[in-house]
Amino acid sequence: MTEQWHSYQAVADALGVKVNSVRARRRRGNWQHRINNETSKAEVYVDLDVLVDRKGDVTPSTTTLHDGVVTSARVAPSSEEDQQRLRELELMNATLTAKLEATEGMVSELRGRIEELREDHRESREVIAGLLKVLVDEERQPPRSWWSSLFGGGGR
Repeated sequence: MTEQWHSYQAVADALGVKVNSVRARRRRGNWQHRINNETSKAEVYVDLDVLVDRKGDVTPSTTTLHDGVVTSARVAPSSEEDQQRLRELELMNATLTAKLEATEGMVSELRGRIEELREDHRESREVIAGLLKVLVDEERQPPRSWWSSLFGGGGR
């Protein structure tokens, strides 16, 4: 069979997966897609025979949830090259996990510093508001006469 236009549901049924999985595969594989003008349904341009044949070649994988993080790992790589690549990926994963933890620590510290700065800002605003009140109150009082300014009279 050659490539043809198939509905997402037809591809999902042929592969034994859900329609959302076909959509995800279409995005990952850059499959062509369109809306059929006659049926108004979305379709993908694939060779179903090739996809069904590949379905049996997929290496089983395990998915685990650890500390709220979903991880997926292939089971038993067959060749030495695959095993080496798996070790490299595990090392990269460990490195990225360490960087993530360090970054999360920095974010936590920065959030604490932001709170401190906000509190300082509030206090500064209160001081400024108090000083402005004093200035406004002084402007409201009548000016002192030259006589009282010169000889220290009690009046203004």
